[in-house]
Amino acid sequence: MQYMQVYMDYLSDSPMPNEVYQGLKEYFVDHVGLPWSRHQWGKWNMAAMECFEESVADNLGTSKSIRFTQKLNIPIETGKILISPIESKSVFKFFNSHKYECITIPMNGFTPDLDKVQTILAKNDVSLLVMTAADRITGTVQPILELSEICRESNVPLLIDISALIGRRKFLFDELGADYGFLEGRVIGTPCDIIIGVERDISFPVPLIAAMAKVMEFIYKDIDEKMENLSKKTEYFSDLFKLHLEDISILGGVNKAFGVLAISFPGIGRGGLSLAIDMQGVAVWAGETYSEPISQLVACGVEPEITESVIRFSLWHDTTEKQIDYVLRVVPSIVERVRYETGYKRK
Repeated sequence: MQYMQVYMDYLSDSPMPNEVYQGLKEYFVDHVGLPWSRHQWGKWNMAAMECFEESVADNLGTSKSIRFTQKLNIPIETGKILISPIESKSVFKFFNSHKYECITIPMNGFTPDLDKVQTILAKNDVSLLVMTAADRITGTVQPILELSEICRESNVPLLIDISALIGRRKFLFDELGADYGFLEGRVIGTPCDIIIGVERDISFPVPLIAAMAKVMEFIYKDIDEKMENLSKKTEYFSDLFKLHLEDISILGGVNKAFGVLAISFPGIGRGGLSLAIDMQGVAVWAGETYSEPISQLVACGVEPEITESVIRFSLWHDTTEKQIDYVLRVVPSIVERVRYETGYKRK
């Protein structure tokens, strides 16, 4: 079997499309000038910024203002934050660093317990509810429409992280009913983030804004065809994994973002397995650290044996069938070998 290098950790960090990279030179080299300057260079950059904002807003389906940034920043200074336990590390980091009083949303499997959310909102003066639109571990799409209705009834603003939806499920942001949105740029291969529903920052570097807008345009070009292909590749990957290996579990709810597979391989620790897979040239995700449980899965009630054997494979539009076939040859053989050597008993 010929050795390959296959990247399947796109939900952690994605490369910028080469076509976009090659076309960004003019914004980094040829055009200078602060957007608020009165000379023609500044006016050109202000016009470019407005054009890029319009392009991003159009692709996301929103009429709300958009702020390009390099960190999450929401205009909620004090108060209680009702936050789901399945948020990404960057979202948790922001709210923990600002020392908000955080209340954890109770989960019912891989989605929030909506009845308990209503009870918490009725008993507490909550300033903001935070919920990912699709979690970045299992890809489960969350009931954002239902949550937005609950938030409206309680007069509580809703912030959603849309990072795992981009290019993986069709949506229009304004139809989701959220007040704020967050997109972490590195998930789709851009050097900046965006916040929806917050006033724009005209001091933010135009070249980085250009990169975000151009990557979004690239992703959303022929998006229906791209998502259909990603859906087929996900199904192919999942079906053949189940065919090659017994005693595996694919975690998550029924409605999921395409290209995300969190698979449990009972009998094998995720740390050792991910390193063995890495030695065969395949990049996957197995948690932020091997020494602590994956907190998001624990919060969803996943059993410890399952949690400690989870590997996440995240595919993207340019993942090829050849790459998938290579992974399907490499991973099952590693799993079977380790299970045999350790005396694993199938259930």
